[in-house]
Amino acid sequence: MHRSITLTLAAALLGGCVADDGNGSSSTQQVSSAVDISSANNSSIDTTPISSSSQPVQASSSSANAGLVFPAGNKDRGRVYYTNSYNGQNLQCTTCHGANGGGPVATITPRKPSYAHSDAPNSSMPLAEYIYRYMPDINSPGKCDEQCAADIAAYINSWGQVSSTSPDLVYKGSICEDRITYAARQMKLLTRAEYQNSVEDLLGIDFDIAKDLPNDTDIHGYSNNLGASVTEVHVDSFLIAAEAAAEWSRANGYPGIVNCAGASGEACATKFLDSFVKRAFRRPATKLETTAFKSLFDEGFTDGDVNNGLEMAITAALTSPAFLYRSEQGEPIVKSEYDGSQYSFAGTPTKISANDFTDKRHYVPGTQAGAVIIGDTTNKQTAKLGRHLNFTGDGTLISVTLRAVTDSSNSAIPILRGRVKTIRFELPIDWEDFKTVTFYLPGIQGHTEFAFEKAWNSQQVEVLDFTYGEATLDPNAPDKDAYALTPYEVATYLAYTFTGSTPDQELMDAADANALATDAQIAAQVSRLIDTPRAKKHLGDFATQWLGTDKTLTEAKDPAKYPELTPAIREAMVQEVREFFAHVMLNDSLTIDSFFAADFTFANKTLADYYGLSGATGNQFVKVSAGANRGGILTTGAFMTTYGNNDETSPIRRAGAVRERLLCHDIPPPPPGVVIDREAAAKALAEKWEAGELTNRERYHELTKEGSCQACHKEIINPLGFGMEDFDTIGRYQTTDRNGLTVDASGQLIGLSHVSDGGLIPFYGAKDLSNSLATLDQAKVCFAQNLFRFALGMDDKEIDENNDDLGHLTEQEIADYSCSIDDITAAMIAADNNPKELLKQMGALKLMRYRKELNR
Repeated sequence: MHRSITLTLAAALLGGCVADDGNGSSSTQQVSSAVDISSANNSSIDTTPISSSSQPVQASSSSANAGLVFPAGNKDRGRVYYTNSYNGQNLQCTTCHGANGGGPVATITPRKPSYAHSDAPNSSMPLAEYIYRYMPDINSPGKCDEQCAADIAAYINSWGQVSSTSPDLVYKGSICEDRITYAARQMKLLTRAEYQNSVEDLLGIDFDIAKDLPNDTDIHGYSNNLGASVTEVHVDSFLIAAEAAAEWSRANGYPGIVNCAGASGEACATKFLDSFVKRAFRRPATKLETTAFKSLFDEGFTDGDVNNGLEMAITAALTSPAFLYRSEQGEPIVKSEYDGSQYSFAGTPTKISANDFTDKRHYVPGTQAGAVIIGDTTNKQTAKLGRHLNFTGDGTLISVTLRAVTDSSNSAIPILRGRVKTIRFELPIDWEDFKTVTFYLPGIQGHTEFAFEKAWNSQQVEVLDFTYGEATLDPNAPDKDAYALTPYEVATYLAYTFTGSTPDQELMDAADANALATDAQIAAQVSRLIDTPRAKKHLGDFATQWLGTDKTLTEAKDPAKYPELTPAIREAMVQEVREFFAHVMLNDSLTIDSFFAADFTFANKTLADYYGLSGATGNQFVKVSAGANRGGILTTGAFMTTYGNNDETSPIRRAGAVRERLLCHDIPPPPPGVVIDREAAAKALAEKWEAGELTNRERYHELTKEGSCQACHKEIINPLGFGMEDFDTIGRYQTTDRNGLTVDASGQLIGLSHVSDGGLIPFYGAKDLSNSLATLDQAKVCFAQNLFRFALGMDDKEIDENNDDLGHLTEQEIADYSCSIDDITAAMIAADNNPKELLKQMGALKLMRYRKELNR
């Protein structure tokens, strides 16, 4: 039905995938859409201390740098420089010293009064000077300048003593110290799951509408289209899906969209815009969009049948970038030279109504008591609203409530001009409901006239009240180059972060009422959203992507050796993880510890019989006792199956999964020659292995005991992986292997907060290990870190470690992301390890609400 018209409108709305940012500018939405242009430097960082943790240090008198003074160090920046890079180059601190000074090349002792280099044994100098002179290379000093050296020294001196029996992280208040942190402005193309969920919630469809959309891209293991380019394949598939959805909706009487029975085309268009388009676009339609949609209901297009207009309008809406992209662009904090949003009244201000202004020209009474409408519509004269006021102080804050009074036949935006003494400013009024705006006017003192003027056109402005007084800059005000998400963008962020779908009506109502501005308001919405069915499924999606357990569905296993691993068992294992994780996250009586140390799991009869458990009688997943050998995420069949080999268990893959996915440890890459060493050892062991003379533990020990393998296997991998040998490669508990040999599942986790910190936890079997993980704050930080990545759409240290084309995070971003992760973890721990508290805090993170444009 008029496909060419719909396609033309869709193309116009897509506009080359360029979306207006609400401030007259636009951002191209392709690979570069997430991070646009700004004055920020990719290799610079604010040198103002975030939280000073040391005093200025003078160089030693015996050194060549005598008299040199090192500035106060900042441990937050130092952590970034030590673990990542400084001034665009990796200093490789962790390569030699490990994450916390434990090696492997050289150890560091924090808080020593002085340090000496082996090439200068008689030297004695503070740590900052030592770093400046000798690190990272004695032959090329100065890569880390005075500030860099002072910051790294402050970070090193903040290290605590490692304990193997108690949590290694201690939180006191806000790690970010209540300063405002910032993420990048983004536009995210909906993932297939988000598209499916959104169309289901908007139209009520009952089929898989997203099955033929292009595959999502992955960033750090999570489905995310942050850097996706819109290709011709995307455009075609989105149009086909939109047409199918619109056709289904029409065939079913447009359920839940709008009732246009007996309505004119114009009336139906208005209803459609107020209901469907607003929810689909997750904001009110713009004037341009309103005009475009109303044109589809013209009788020349509908052939006199309003249903034709509705079908075309649904298709156009679902192919618009306003629907296909999640906007996290925000509006500028400072909208003009005299924007007063960063200021508050210093004392009691003076408030007057617009009608109290003494010089009024070309005006009529307003719609509200005390209001005045200015703007000549007949004689083409300039309207004025003026009064002499008494200004005091160094700067004046003005707050005025006003709105546009527009003529629907004219799309022009009324411009209101303000003037006082030498200050002149203009304000475009593009809103039709009363809104309060503020201005900060520096240097205005004495008794002088303030006036608003409105040049002639057919549009008018209604001014309600006017408040003025001495001003003070808000403490910790956002940076002037920052952006704040609009209420509708906050609603969108909350909806997709916690439910994976478009905002529901209650969330849109909150955005309409500007009731998403405080931490308490956001926490209330998060609490409501995570109690919905959508949230349970969405949290399950997060868990399986975090842990990689969906791979159980396709993980290759030898069918001759493991015929009992049927597709039904694989599907049940994956669902177990989803049900188990969502239950822990959403149950008020459980803590995050239960994710690791639970005495229950979820199973249907098929899975319960496979595990040898009781309590499940049908296809429905129910909570059952995990028995003596199961409990916690490590003992789920999906985890053990995903990280097992085709014909036998894999201690290497399992240890790697625990380190990287559950503890966020960085495992060093294999050294040169490791493949050759292993191949030679494997050939020698092949005969014994095939004859069943070795257990899998003995086999891997022999494979990795010599040469370069020991660098990682001696402590990082083997002791950890061997302790999970009590589960076979298809997720069953075992005490003897398939050759009838006794399994030894004794193990050690060596390295707790990082792989080389020296901490050690002995355990026996996967369940004991899982219980031990529950005692580690590092496991909780890692959980928060992964949830943060899932919500933000990128890694917290790199945008995408596998795609350099997306650019790199700045040092300040890395510091902001790190402290924000620590903050939400702290909130969870302080709330008795309640994971719901972490979700609430993540919803209210400053860096999610405040954004910046950053060069990449």
